[in-house]
Formats: sequence, structure tokens, C-alpha cells
Amino acid sequence: MNDYRPLTSEEIEVLKSNDCWAEDWTSVNVAEDFKPNFMHRVMLYGEVNIGAFNKNVEVSQGFVKHAGINNATLRNVTIGDDCLIENVGNFINNYTIGDDCYISNISTMETTEGATYGEGNLVSVLNEVGEGNVILFSDLNSQLAAFMVKHFSDKDLKEKIRQLIKTDIDNKMPERGQIGNNVKIVNTKEITNCIINDFCEVNGASRLSDCTLLGSAHGNVYVGTGVIAENSIIAEGASVINSVKIQDCYVGEACQMLLLTLEGTHLQVLREVAIVGYQSQSRSAEHLLSIVIHCIESLTFLTLHIHGEFAIRRSHGIVVCLGADSTEQQNTTQKTFLLHFICLL
Repeated sequence: MNDYRPLTSEEIEVLKSNDCWAEDWTSVNVAEDFKPNFMHRVMLYGEVNIGAFNKNVEVSQGFVKHAGINNATLRNVTIGDDCLIENVGNFINNYTIGDDCYISNISTMETTEGATYGEGNLVSVLNEVGEGNVILFSDLNSQLAAFMVKHFSDKDLKEKIRQLIKTDIDNKMPERGQIGNNVKIVNTKEITNCIINDFCEVNGASRLSDCTLLGSAHGNVYVGTGVIAENSIIAEGASVINSVKIQDCYVGEACQMLLLTLEGTHLQVLREVAIVGYQSQSRSAEHLLSIVIHCIESLTFLTLHIHGEFAIRRSHGIVVCLGADSTEQQNTTQKTFLLHFICLL
């Protein structure tokens, strides 16, 4: 991100000749080496900061376009260097966008009042009363989630834990939505109140609302076609694709979530899920059924023909789904499966 300067009168004239318009040109600031000839048909409202356009951006394998902004409406937006933003159907409002991003063919990207970005939601895990006992936040891990469930009845301890988490959330809560560096967002209808970290890709999603995508150079997050995600956090290396709908969920590192078919019934809506990751050796389904909260490493949902008494179990609001271990994927007719995922509804 840059220090920004006001537009010169010459730059304003070039922008106007490119069918650009601003509510107030004095509220538009740009990088020192800004080139106005790479902006076309852009409407600017409020305070807008725009970076430099020096590089090409790869939009598809072997196909590059020059960085710039085309066919977009922006309001109260800060944009880093070498981004390509084009074909925004509605508007981008109240967002900070990093460097080297590609945003194309989206409808709306907006931060509204009261945004939580998926942080601080309470979900009920193995709690028949229904009172929330696990708080979803970016630094959640399996040990803390299990601790919150185990000691939920200790009111003093519960309140202290919640206060610590609330303080952590408040300290890092941004004033508006953020898009990190090297992010790709294409063919997506709506992104509202979201933080999307570095190296994430959102391609064809229907709606992301109050979500945080925790991508990084070590593990990008991929959200694919038809996905609807609300009040959720998706950790590094995870992917959510194929019209999955998640609400109030924490998706652990390296998980892969896609539409799961069980005996012809589509399991599409996942609610109040605590999924946190751990590494372990393969264990029997009987043993893993006793584990309350999991961290999942390299989870893959498969379309399975269900066999055996441990294939699926429903009790006390718990749906336990089993997936074949990588060594058994070629023979899903075996009756013993590795338990990958617990969905707590």
C-alpha cells in the first residue's frame, strides 16, 4: 500500500476523457506514479485512494491484461498497486483492497454497520439445552474448543475465557472490510462484511456474508461455484466448493468441503459447525466416534455408498459423517471408515 497524493488537473482531464466521474475530485487520491489512462468508465464517490498500474495481471492461464479499473463504481475504497478491477455490476463500498488483486464480474462488495466478519459467534456443541458454548474466532484451535466445551459449567472460568476472546477480537477488528494481496475474486454475486486474506480465491460464489478467509502464502483458501457462506471462518489451505452452504462454521486447515451425497440425500446446509484441525494416525471409527471436537487435516468429502453401522449416526443433534481414508479410496465398500468430520447441528 502507498502514500497517496491528490490528482493533478491534467490527470483529472484524462480521467474525464475516459468517461470517469467523481462526486468530488479533491477526495480522490492516487499513488505517486499513478497513470490515469488505465481507468475507464469509473464512478467515484466519497474518499477513494488508488494505487499505481505498472504490471500485467494474469486473468487466465496464458492470458494477461494490464492492471487498471474499468466499468466500476467505487465508494470509500482504498486500492493498492497493480490491481485489475473490472465489470463491477453494482458497487464496491467501504473496502480496503491490497496489491496485485484481480476482481472481475462481481455484483456487490460492501461493508455495512455492525460487521463482525464471522468473529465472536457462539455455537452449541454437544449441548442439548442449546446455549452456545464455543466461540468462533480466527485463532480458534482444537484444544481451546475442547476446553470451552468441557468446562462450560464453570461459570467463572467461562466468563473469563469469553472476555479474553472478546478482547482479542476487539483489538484486531478492522473498521471496514479488507482484501489482502494477490487475491482473486471473479464471477461472484455478493461479498458483504468479509475479510479475505492474502492468496485467497473466490470463483463463482453466490454469497459471502460476515466471513473471514484466513489464506496466506503457505495455504490459500478457495471458495468455488454456488457457495453460500454466512457468519463463518475458513482457515488456511481449505476449500469450499460445489454449492455448499455453511452458516456459523469454523472450517479447519486444509479441509475440503463439497456437496456430500448420502443415500441419495444431499447434505447442503451445515449449521453451527465447530471444525478445528488436528493431525493423527488413522484410527478406527469406533474410537473416533467418542471424540467430541476435531481438527481435520486434509479432509475430503466423498460421494459414498454407505456401508456398515458406523457409516452415519444421528443422536442428540449430532450428524457424524464418515469418509474413506486416502488408502481406502479405491475400495469404499469396506465397512470400516476413518472418521473425518463431525457436524454439530
